[in-house]
Amino acid sequence: MTTRVYRLAKRLTDKAEQVWLFTRNFAVPWTNNASEQALRGPKRHQAVSGYWHTPSTLGAYLRIRSYLVSARGHGIHPLDAIHRALAGNPWLPTPA
Repeated sequence: MTTRVYRLAKRLTDKAEQVWLFTRNFAVPWTNNASEQALRGPKRHQAVSGYWHTPSTLGAYLRIRSYLVSARGHGIHPLDAIHRALAGNPWLPTPA
C-alpha cells in the first residue's frame, strides 16, 4: 500500500504544473468530467453485456463518440457534425 501511495505522490509532484494549472488559467476545467462521461457508455455496455462483439466495433464506437464530444465542446450540434461528416465535409477543430 505504501508503495502505491509513494508512486502517486511522486507522480503528482512531477506533474504539479499540470495538476494545478486550473488555479492559474480559468479556461481550464478543474475536473475531467468530460473524459469520465466519454468512458461511462462503453463501460456500462461492457458491464451489462459482458463484452464488445469485436475490438473493431469498440474502436468505431469510440471514434464516433470522440468526434461528437469534441464537436459539442466547440459549440457544434451533434446532428450538424454528423451531417457534415456524411456529406464529406467533416468538422475538424482548428489547431491552437
